Amino acid sequence: MSAQILSRSLSGNNTGFMVRTQIQLEEDQMEWLRAKAKARGVSVSQLIREGIAFFRANEERLPEEKRKRALAAVGRFSSGLSDVSDLPR
Repeated sequence: MSAQILSRSLSGNNTGFMVRTQIQLEEDQMEWLRAKAKARGVSVSQLIREGIAFFRANEERLPEEKRKRALAAVGRFSSGLSDVSDLPR
């Protein structure tokens, strides 16, 4: 499977239409992207598309999302007791 087909299948974009955009990167970020793209034999644009597809597919696994979900669960399983430290043993 080619990188382009893989990217489209990961992102759910099967239309083949792309939107041109501009982004601003720090110089070291661009150098890193160029080196990785060259090593993989793909364009910098392709590498960015694959990175976005990967992020979208794994967003819920990121630490901040995990923290938010854990905090949302706090209190959901309340026993109804206000101070369990006073319970007899």
